[in-house]
Parts: sequence; structure tokens; C-alpha cells
Amino acid sequence: PHHRQITQKSVKNTFLHQRLVVITGAAGNLGRALCREALSEGAFLGAIDLNFEALQSLRDSLPSEQQSRFAPLALDICDAEAVGAAIDEFRRIFSSADGVFSLINNAAITHISPQEAQPTNAEIEKRMMGVNFFGTLHCTYAVRDDIRRLGGIVVAVSSVAGFAPLWGRTAYAASKYALHGYFDSLRAEWANTQAQVLIACPAFVGLGSDAPPPPPDSPSFQGKKTSGKPLSPEFVAAQILNAMRRRRSLALIGSTSRIAYYMQRFLPRLYLWFMLRKIRN
Repeated sequence: PHHRQITQKSVKNTFLHQRLVVITGAAGNLGRALCREALSEGAFLGAIDLNFEALQSLRDSLPSEQQSRFAPLALDICDAEAVGAAIDEFRRIFSSADGVFSLINNAAITHISPQEAQPTNAEIEKRMMGVNFFGTLHCTYAVRDDIRRLGGIVVAVSSVAGFAPLWGRTAYAASKYALHGYFDSLRAEWANTQAQVLIACPAFVGLGSDAPPPPPDSPSFQGKKTSGKPLSPEFVAAQILNAMRRRRSLALIGSTSRIAYYMQRFLPRLYLWFMLRKIRN
């Protein structure tokens, strides 16, 4: 038993040590927690977000030793050329790392309103797909060769909306369902390689201990009801890295996510009843 404990600790401490990890949406609540978790394991970290000031604030809050392994770049992941340039810059900054070992596609926006209230030109749907789906693809294409060559890891951060219907989330759910279809298929194509594809599905993630709430007019902030207690970003980040370490293909994070997954799969009418009951209450 003592030997087993030492081995498990060693695996945890060396999993990302001196490896280049890229995290998108790095300045958000979950993004910040993911950055801290990866840095604590010795990773070189390329952090991407639209908000450069928030990235700088995160960097300034890190211990000096971790700051030297943290490179922030502000850009829009909808711009494929900018994404490619950013990945090249991360490779240059952390030249001692042999390419990109892991990509955590965390950047996303959300929207809540019934379909009948949305513009008929599909403006909302295009925006959701642009960031949540195509933005994720831009990042994945930029590191594809490194991931395959190194037996690295691509993570797509999804949600309950990626596998179960949610009221008022048609556009958001469409973008997350698309991620599941794409990355499940990509995993099949990479079956004969050492590359890993993980889809992480946390339930609602609350505010982190070190992150201020977003402004009320932020596109990712809207008052909403949630099932169960919000998960802490630190808990979700630790669960995602643990799933990466264990080379899992799907991580259902939080009891709400697990219950919704299996209820939707085996008892879809009961799931729908519970979900609508929550909305009406």
C-alpha cells in the first residue's frame, strides 16, 4: 500500500511537469482554476483570453516561480490566423518544451432565452457556434500535429447542455451537442495513436474565490436557475485534470451532471419532467 501511494503521487507530480499546456478562456472562473491547477503540476502554460487585463491580474497573483511558466495572450479564438500565431508564440516562449502536450478548450459563451424570442436570422445560433464550436476547432487544428506526435490530450469543456435538453438553451445546446459529435468522432479517428480526446461535462460552475463576478451586461452572465449547488471552479478544474491523467474519454463532473446523463439516456421522459418542473418552480 505504501508503494502504491508513492507511485500515484509521482504520477500526479510528473503528469504535466515541463509540458506545454494551452488553456482558452483562461481569465474566467473555471479558466483561472485550470491555470492554477496546471501550474501547480509544473506545466508551462499558454493562457488565451479576450480580456488581457484579467490575464495580467491572474499572472500578478501567481507565485514568482509560476509566473515564469505563464504566458498570457489576448485574442479572439474566432480568428483562426490569430490562434495559429498564438500557438507558434507559445512554442517560441517555451522552446524547452517539445511542442504542445495538452489543449484545454475552455472558452465559451452562453445564452438563455426561449427559441420563439430569438431573432429569426439565427443571429444567436451563429454567435454560439462561432465561439463555442468553430473557435474550439480553430484551437484544435492549431495543435493537432503536436498532439498526435506527442500522444497529447485535447479537452473540450462541454456541459449538461451537451447531452440533455435544457429549456431556453437551444442555441447554446446546439453548440455543445456539436462538440460531442465532433470530438467523439475525432477520438475514433485517433484510435490507433496515443493521442487522447476528453469531453468534460460539469454541472453549473459557480464563482471562484479569487474572481469577481462578471458585469450584468456580460454575454456570459444572466440570472438563471440551476439544479443542485454550483460547483466550485477549483473542484471542477481538479476533476478535469484528474480525468486527463486517467486518460478518460468522458468526465461527468458533479452529481447533477451524472444524474442528468443517465436519466436522459435511460429515462428521457422522466428527465424532461424534472427539468420542466425546475424551470416552472
